[in-house]
Amino acid sequence: MKTMEIELPDNKIYLLKHKLFSDVVKLSVSHQNKHEFINALSSNSSPLTQFELVFKIRCENAPSVIENIEHSLKSQLTYGGLYQVSTKKAIQVLRREANRIPIVHTE
Repeated sequence: MKTMEIELPDNKIYLLKHKLFSDVVKLSVSHQNKHEFINALSSNSSPLTQFELVFKIRCENAPSVIENIEHSLKSQLTYGGLYQVSTKKAIQVLRREANRIPIVHTE
């Protein structure tokens, strides 16, 4: 009997830092490459929603990684999926949680 393997999409998790508030970060999952993602991000002109890319990691199962990160950072969660945490701490949590689930590549 053959077993069927389910191939999960190769998504990237982007860690974004708010341009005005250095301790506010956001996580975003996308299949876009870095340049496409930055262009899409830059198209928004409102200063309150301006973010810059801090870190990117490519995962086999990005939704599971995000779910684990949301659980780890739930006390820092603010409005609209934003976390009030340093980028250093957010990168540490992202790397830790991604290591629990298979990673394809980091940058």
